[in-house]
Parts: sequence; C-alpha cells; structure tokens
Amino acid sequence: GAAAVQADGAGAACLDAWAERAAEAASTVGLIEQSGHALLARGHALMGRELPAEAAACYEEARVLFGDASPAGARARELARSAGRMAERCEDDGLGELTLREREVAELAGEGLKTKDIAGRLRVSPRTVDVHLTHIYSKLGVNSRAALVRLMALAG
Repeated sequence: GAAAVQADGAGAACLDAWAERAAEAASTVGLIEQSGHALLARGHALMGRELPAEAAACYEEARVLFGDASPAGARARELARSAGRMAERCEDDGLGELTLREREVAELAGEGLKTKDIAGRLRVSPRTVDVHLTHIYSKLGVNSRAALVRLMALAG
C-alpha cells in the first residue's frame, strides 16, 4: 500500500509517472473504471511522495469517474478527504516544509521523547532520527531540541 511506497521515494516517483500515463491512456480509449483505478494508484504514489494536495485532487477525480454510489467512489471520496485534511495541516501549522516522516519525528520530539524512544516508536535507528532532526532544525530555523519543543507547542 501507500506505506510501502513511502519507504522508497524513487519508486514512488516511478509509480506516479506510470499511474499518470495509465490514467491518460485509459481515459483516451474511454475506459472510465480503469482510469479511475489508475487515478487511485497515482494518488497513492503522490501520498508516498508526500504530496497530499496533489493526491487529494487525483482521488477526487477518481471519485467523479466512479460516481458517489459505487463502493470505489465512496473509497475515493474517503481518500480525497483524508489527503485534503493532511494537506491543510501541512499548510496551516507552518511546518509545511517538513516531509511527513520529519513531521512525525518533530511531533514526537515536541512531546519530549528522546531520540531512542522516537526511534523505537517509528521503528527506525536512532541515527535515522538524528538525521531527520538535523533536517528539521535546518528547515525550521531552530538549533536545539528545546527550541523545537517550543516551536511544536506553538504550532500546536
């Protein structure tokens, strides 16, 4: 699913390009249902690339193709809402420059968790958490864990 795609950004970019071409091809020859499924796949790839606003647009386009009454249309509507909420959170809290994983690390650090605890919670190495924290500090213009905790409290 989307989690597997998220693990490999290059793979997500390739999947995104493939799904975009598949949706265009299906649409060109009038295969509405296949076009909708390709748009869902593209939405998943865009979520894997941490582009929730673009994913929401794909999911919404798929919903229109499927129609609200169908199970696929209902699922597309659900995905569009979820991705849309995620996009709004990214824009509204001033943390929009962070990747989704960096945001997770920042939120856990903001709760006062230590590097080792964050690593355990996210199932990554402490070194990976440290790398994320370095990127977070740079992107948010802070230079310490304490400053990050204060910033996360303000972002709320």
